[in-house]
Amino acid sequence: MAHGVRGLAFAFEKLASYVFAKLYKEIDNLQENSDLMPLDENGLVKCKEVDYVDTWKSMEACVRKGLVRSIGVSNFNSQQLKRLMDHCAIKPVTNQVCYINISRETSNEAR
Repeated sequence: MAHGVRGLAFAFEKLASYVFAKLYKEIDNLQENSDLMPLDENGLVKCKEVDYVDTWKSMEACVRKGLVRSIGVSNFNSQQLKRLMDHCAIKPVTNQVCYINISRETSNEAR
């Protein structure tokens, strides 16, 4: 059992390192401003435009460092996937697609 606990602690440490690295990267992406999180005229956080291929390359570095075993994408269309595949060294393991099917029957049953 001790080996399982150590393994879990090791996995958590790697995950925490990855999350903090991504968090710091996102903080760096915030536009330079005296406010910690500058807002636009609609109240949304202003962020620099970051190409998803550049983000993917950073995620590939996490795989090479052993911080994660696999990486994937979410809700990419075919053009985005093709562009990513043309520029990446590590192919996405999955394209997680969020699909919500709300029909009238389901809506009426919920009432």
